[in-house]
Amino acid sequence: MDTSENSPRALAWFRKVDYDDVLRVMVDRDSLPRDFESWEQQALMETLRLDRAGEPFFKAYISPYSFERWCKQRGCLPDAAARAEFVAYVGSAVLGSARPIVKAAKPHRDEQRRHLLARI
Repeated sequence: MDTSENSPRALAWFRKVDYDDVLRVMVDRDSLPRDFESWEQQALMETLRLDRAGEPFFKAYISPYSFERWCKQRGCLPDAAARAEFVAYVGSAVLGSARPIVKAAKPHRDEQRRHLLARI
């Protein structure tokens, strides 16, 4: 991903419907807020900070199913380091410098109607 000053930063983002599964998948779940609302409040504070600083960003939605599969394919633990690498990968895909993100082998029924990536 382009690391120039004007390059948008990818922020790890979760959906409310997925948050329980996010906590189930992550090995460092104890470092994450216990509920979606608390996580969302922290994440929104980060977006406000970036807005005020004039730093471009976009939300890199993490599907727990796709992320879990991605980690297994790479032989890594689903933790903060892997999330950072994953959102960097998503960011490079969004910016056109990587192949599209991997798809889950069997998507969650609600996930069939949702997009893995979204820009704000």
